[in-house]
Order: sequence, then structure tokens, then C-alpha cells
Amino acid sequence: MDLSAAFDLVRSGIFVRKALRVIPDEGTVELMHEFITNRKAFVELEDQSSFVFDLRAGTPQGSTLGPKIFNIYCNDLHEHVDGHLISYADDSYVVVCADSLKELTEKAVNTMTRHLEWLRNNGMVCNVEKTELMIMNSDSPTSIVVMNREITSQTSMKVLGIQFDSKMCWNDQVSNVIKKQIGAYMDSGKSGAIWMQDRQNW
Repeated sequence: MDLSAAFDLVRSGIFVRKALRVIPDEGTVELMHEFITNRKAFVELEDQSSFVFDLRAGTPQGSTLGPKIFNIYCNDLHEHVDGHLISYADDSYVVVCADSLKELTEKAVNTMTRHLEWLRNNGMVCNVEKTELMIMNSDSPTSIVVMNREITSQTSMKVLGIQFDSKMCWNDQVSNVIKKQIGAYMDSGKSGAIWMQDRQNW
């Protein structure tokens, strides 16, 4: 699932309710609540500035506490999806298993629908156009329909910087790493021919 402006959509009231479920000290919850409320902002471009306006949602990005607040906000997401939820900050992935392709696609649709319902109920927005689907060990593409949009399975997907492929053979990941290393080596002023010769000696 790809979230749009996730950190900017944290609702303070919803956060307090969820925080009290996992943090026994009300004083700590109140301190975190004050951190994300009564904030103001303005936009500055060159020598022009906008008027000051209130920020009614969101966490201060770049702060140490911001990601922790967001994690607490999303802490109950796993209760609303069928499958194994993998999350890191605002990136989330759900793994579902089944004995047949038909059952698998039904589970995927049901899980994504419940995931989207949780996002909607918590004031967040999913970018369905950037949401991806991958079916492991499958040779043919499969499509599902979520929110009236068709999502077709991919043979490769980047997860937290690692390129996974449906066959788990790591060819795409290895190729990406080699390309980056060649680029870094060329930027260092050395010749690619020498780099390839060195690589053969590894």
C-alpha cells in the first residue's frame, strides 16, 4: 500500500485514543499530544511569504518523536487485515497465502479492502495508482479490482530498497547493485574496464 502524505494526516484526537491503549502513563500521552497540536506554518518562496495558518493534523517531520507517534497511530492496523503485516514508518506490505490462485486473489481483495477501510476511518489516504501486487512463483500476470481500479501483479517489486522478484532468484537486486557500483566507480575517475577486470578477480 502506498500512502499519500501519511505523516501529515495524523489526527491528534485519534492518536490520544490509541496511545492510551499502549502507554499507561497519561502524562506521557498528554506531552505527545501537545507536541502535535497548536502548530502553525507558513509558506515562503524567495522574498514572498504566505499568511500564517493552523495545522490541524500531522506530526513534525524530521523530529525524533514524529515516527514514534506515527507507529503508535498505526499500531492497531494488524487487527484489521487478514495476513502478515510488514510495516516500516509509512511503508506497509501485507503477505497472504492460499492453496489456489482463486483463493489467493479473493484474500488479496478482502485484505486490501479492509486495509483501505482502516485508512479511511483513520483519516489517511491510499494512493491506489502506486499500490503494487506481486504473486510469488507465478508466470502469468493476475489482476484484481480495488476501489474500482485494476491492479495487475508485477514480477518485481522494491521493498525498503531491496528488489524482490516473484521467483526469489535475486537477479534484479544483483543487477541493481552492480549498476550502482559501476556508477560509483566511474564517478571516482577510474575506468570501467579496470573495474570489470577487478571484478573478475573477486
